[in-house]
Amino acid sequence: MEPLAEEVNALIQQEEKDGQPAGRLQYQLRPGKGSFLTSHLSAISRVYGEHGNEVLQHLSRNPLAAIPIILRRLKQKDQEWREVRRGLRPRWKDITTLNQSGSLDVKCYFYKREVEKTFGQDLLFEELKKARVYLRKPRLLSPAVASIAPTISAIHSCPTACLVQPHLKISIPSGECHRDAYLLLSEHITKIARNNTDRERASRIWVEFIVPFFGNPFRWYQKELRDISSGGVRADRSSCIVRYAPGQSVRTLYGDGEILQLREGRGEIGMRYAIRFAFGIGMVRPSAIVHAILGTNNTGTRYVRHGGYMDILEGLPTVPPEGVPILKEGCHMFSGTNKIYVFFRLYCLLIKILAELREASKKKPMEKVSKPGLGSLAPATVKPNNYFNSIMKILTGVVRNKVTDYETKCRAVMGDRTYLCAALPKLVEKCSDAFLKVAKEDLCLPLFDFSQLRHMDPVLIRTQCLSITNDAQCRIQYHPDESSIYFSYLSAHDELLTSIPDDMYETEDKKRSSGGDERENYTSKRQKIKV
Repeated sequence: MEPLAEEVNALIQQEEKDGQPAGRLQYQLRPGKGSFLTSHLSAISRVYGEHGNEVLQHLSRNPLAAIPIILRRLKQKDQEWREVRRGLRPRWKDITTLNQSGSLDVKCYFYKREVEKTFGQDLLFEELKKARVYLRKPRLLSPAVASIAPTISAIHSCPTACLVQPHLKISIPSGECHRDAYLLLSEHITKIARNNTDRERASRIWVEFIVPFFGNPFRWYQKELRDISSGGVRADRSSCIVRYAPGQSVRTLYGDGEILQLREGRGEIGMRYAIRFAFGIGMVRPSAIVHAILGTNNTGTRYVRHGGYMDILEGLPTVPPEGVPILKEGCHMFSGTNKIYVFFRLYCLLIKILAELREASKKKPMEKVSKPGLGSLAPATVKPNNYFNSIMKILTGVVRNKVTDYETKCRAVMGDRTYLCAALPKLVEKCSDAFLKVAKEDLCLPLFDFSQLRHMDPVLIRTQCLSITNDAQCRIQYHPDESSIYFSYLSAHDELLTSIPDDMYETEDKKRSSGGDERENYTSKRQKIKV
């Protein structure tokens, strides 16, 4: 624009030398080279904002008067923007220094994208329902999900597992990873739960389902027990806490015992259970009971919940019938709904990623970390056992909306292994939503009661689960000795097989023989055609 402004000044001076008033003649911008381009006009319009179109009209009608004014305004904005940029340069320098390694970390981006694709419910159900198809045509897995993808098998090698249908196998490590997952999920569930009823239901699932199912120590979940017991009389009378039956074995905050009777209270003194402990008889509040336990010698139980009460299930066989396959000791099996299956898949994925992250942090040598802008999340000297704790603090800050640049802070701690924890915030969010849906459905605990019955007959367990809801079509089976959990899909109208039928081999032999006869007939026909 400056050459045009010089030309405008020259024209004005020429008119004054000729003795004519300035602006008497009409001038127009010449099209083509030397005039304004589209980028110039758009820049002028952005500078003037909502009055940009009006300024452009004046520029086209009277460029002799408009060009000097516009040029003066552009120089003013240029000076203002340069001063702002000069003040932001120190801050940009720190940010670019932190993001330099992240901009070169292509592996983290692709790993995060591939892992997040496995969160979709459509993909989870497709893997479950099309397990037979994937047996014939195995999938090609990317390196990002190869270690966390389920293994698809047709038959379990152990006969006492009673798994003779296509199923998914996921290895889930035991140990402190369950506690780490609980700390992250409980923070997010507390934030997204809309009312106290949902929070109480979620608390009961933690202590009555997750603890006995995986065999975790209940001291990891003391926060849930404190939240329940802090409600006083209201918590003891909550509809989310089941009323246990006399003679039932339970685990309390004070030890294991057997319930003798339930005493109704009045006023400030609420209900109390009389429980026989190893050290004597004590009165315990309902909120102090963690969960029901199996009988002596792991013989199972006879109680299931119905309408908020634990009732004895009559008609159970004390001894399994001869020839009926039963599950091996210590394994848990029940038929769950689609929501329970989705939660289990996401929970197992979260546990596995946390276990890999913990192992990777142990292998990382001790080094000094001094990154600007990290605050207390990155100490000056980080020991190998503190790397994982630093990542957990950063994740907790993300859940509480106190940390925004998650990957940058993780990269300052983990370095080139940041790809292991890149997808964790999204996974925690998805897993918390699935857990809350399970709590609202309120079917998990009644279905789990059938897995603790004495008979351990998988066919009978499935029939009992279907009596509660017809949506219990996902078989969930956990083997603690293998550290593996199995999933299989079976509609309510199909029959559950627990062993390979004897006539299956005869049917296959007939198919093979019939196929051979057809091939012989086909060959003879081809020979006749050739002749």
